[in-house]
Amino acid sequence: MSLYTLEEFENELEDNDLKALQIIYGALAMGIITFLGVIVFFYLSVDGNSDDSDFINTLTMAHFALLVVILGAVKILYPALLKRSLEVADTAASLFAAIRTSHILRLALFEAAAFFGLIICFLAAQSGVLQDAPFYWINVVSALVMLYMVYIYFPTHRSVVEEYRQFLSQ
Repeated sequence: MSLYTLEEFENELEDNDLKALQIIYGALAMGIITFLGVIVFFYLSVDGNSDDSDFINTLTMAHFALLVVILGAVKILYPALLKRSLEVADTAASLFAAIRTSHILRLALFEAAAFFGLIICFLAAQSGVLQDAPFYWINVVSALVMLYMVYIYFPTHRSVVEEYRQFLSQ
């Protein structure tokens, strides 16, 4: 287990390291928001009348199955990876690196589901299915989940220290 106390970790946590993780969070969120803007553009510029809804329906079901798997995987993988990484870390920098890696893994998994859902919306908008069956906007849910994850887990000095405190209390 780490030899660092909570106070030592808090004092040695570098703002530059934290800023890098914050930039990653922001960049991933902006990618989702930008692609959603492209989808809205196609939705508004393409007429309906498509018979391709079976394909979009199949993709939608696969998308939600993937989202459920990712929700379960993150619930299991994130704490396990974080705990294992923190147990072998021996410097404040390596402690933060373990936290950063765990955060990136969690976001990457949600981003995979988010982009899959947005790609389905893009295909539906481009083919006219989305205009005929607005129900398929439901595929945006995973992108909203990912953006919510960015919001609630956005790394701040306090939240990272709190995460380490929770680890120490286990």
